[in-house]
Amino acid sequence: LTMLVYLADDDADPGLGTVLYAPRGDRPILPDEPTPRIYGEADVVPVHRVDFAPNRALVFAPTARSLHGVAPVGTTPRPRRLLQLQLNVVTAEPNDSGASPA
Repeated sequence: LTMLVYLADDDADPGLGTVLYAPRGDRPILPDEPTPRIYGEADVVPVHRVDFAPNRALVFAPTARSLHGVAPVGTTPRPRRLLQLQLNVVTAEPNDSGASPA
């Protein structure tokens, strides 16, 4: 899971929010590539934008059919402050004793 927690001021620019994208056609998004790829307008289509606002968070599960990003912005008077947390869940098979490996 990915969680974005906005640390926005009350008068923050909502356009600094996060855009959720889906791939165009049958193009898969490969979140586990060793070197992250930069996707352009030919690769993805915007589905939804979450405004940059105080007390707002976005939680989603990255998949091969989704990704997130920030639409291009110019110079801003203040930084875009946020916390980004990544939770990766790994399921381990129990060993012969029935216990899960550490």
